[in-house]
Parts: sequence; C-alpha cells; structure tokens
Amino acid sequence: MDIKVRYRGETVIDKRVGDCCIYSKTMLPGLELLTPIELPDSQTVEYKVLKPSEKQKEHTNTVIDSMLKGLIFEYDQSDRSLYVTRHCKGKVFCQSTQFHIGQSVITLEKEKRFKIFDYNKFDCDFYQWYKEDYLSGSRMPIQKPEIFFSVAQKWQPPCAVLDEDASSSADNGLVLDDCLLSIIIQPVSANENIEAVDKKNLSDQTPTGVKMKHLLYSNDDQQFVSDNSNVQYANGYYPQYRPYDAYNNGSQPVTPSNNTHVQQHVITQLTP
Repeated sequence: MDIKVRYRGETVIDKRVGDCCIYSKTMLPGLELLTPIELPDSQTVEYKVLKPSEKQKEHTNTVIDSMLKGLIFEYDQSDRSLYVTRHCKGKVFCQSTQFHIGQSVITLEKEKRFKIFDYNKFDCDFYQWYKEDYLSGSRMPIQKPEIFFSVAQKWQPPCAVLDEDASSSADNGLVLDDCLLSIIIQPVSANENIEAVDKKNLSDQTPTGVKMKHLLYSNDDQQFVSDNSNVQYANGYYPQYRPYDAYNNGSQPVTPSNNTHVQQHVITQLTP
C-alpha cells in the first residue's frame, strides 16, 4: 500500500509498504514483523506547502502524542482485504472511497479490527466498469480507491449526506486538509490496474486485474475532538484533499489565514 502522512496540507511521510504500524514514540510489543512508521515531531518538519504558526505546531504535537501505540495496517490474504486496528488513545476518523462515498466519516473503535478495502469487491466493480462502461465507449472514469484518516479531529467529506447529529458533531465544515494529522492509504495494485486502463496499456479484451487471482498487494487554533454505497464520480477522483497548486503556485511556503470558523477546544478531549 502507498501511505501518506500529512500535517495539515504538508506531506511528511510518503512511502510504499506492506503491513505496518504508524505510531508516536512507542509501538505495541510483539509487532516486530510490521514496518514501523514513527511520526516526526512537528517542530522538525521542513514545511514547503503551509508554514504553520508555533501554536499550530504545538497543537500538532499534542495530536501526535495521542498516537502512542498507533494504528496497525495489515493485509489479510484469506479474504484479500486491508484492515486497520486502532490502539492509540486519540480518536481516529475514517472514510473509504470503496465503502463510504456519500456518507459521513466513521469513528474507529479502539482495539477493533476494521476492513478498509476489499480486493474481491474491487475486482467485481472493476470488471463491471470495464465491461459496461469502458468497452462500451462511454469511458466513464472509475473511482480510484483511497482511504482517508484523521486523528483527534473530525472532518466533513465532500458530498456527504449528513443527518442532524453528524452535522452538529462535524468540526464546522473542517476539510481533511485542515486536520493537523491525516493519513491517506492507496491500495497499490488496484490503482495500478485503473491507471493501466487510463494509459491504454491493458488488452482490449479483459483487464489484467480480473485475470490476476494471486495477491493483489504490495508489500493557529484548531478544534480537537477525541473520544455501502459505491458511487462513481465523473471526474474519476474523489476530492478529499487539495493538490499542492491549490495552496501555492510557487515553491515558497505560505502562511495560511486563520480558520476563524474553528475554535480552540480542550486538549484533554484527546483521551478515549
């Protein structure tokens, strides 16, 4: 899987790994076979996209500290699915483009294994799209699979249909880019199959991804919150976060304006 860890809009970790644990300071014992991904201190990051204030760096480190013991990401070959397990004390919010499009984010329960991507379902959806849309000539793009996470802050996904409770609990329209700590997971093989079709590198008969039956996997003030439909989008991309150019047309860091709609909240709410 491809993993990006971001402090607001700044990517601080970008790597391709197999089973792994994203954590702060200490992992759970007995996880030596997992790839360790330790979160860097916010004060040590060289910011290129957004230059945070010292207050924002302090808040970011508070969220990072709540990732003690971390999040475990693993692939289960028995059902060809990706799972996440939360062990950290900070609340973690999640949305998968495979399962939760059009819905509000979900909260991961502590110590509970949660499926975030299913390759069997992807194969079926991919084949149906290829046969009914691509080969028919409509060329309607398929949704690229991504899984989004935020820690200690609840964001508002685009196009989500909220009920009254969800609307009131969202951080006043906070988007993923504004979250102090966010994580983006991309299933490698699934996205490679889609990109291959986009580049016309697949056979005109049957997409390679359908033929493959083996493992489709590659090894200043913010508010804190603590404690299955498959919709296709015409643009082929679900805009959970903004690209670099949306922040800055040049290469120099910029200082964002304060999010006046987001107020500072009690840090102790990071506890479960």
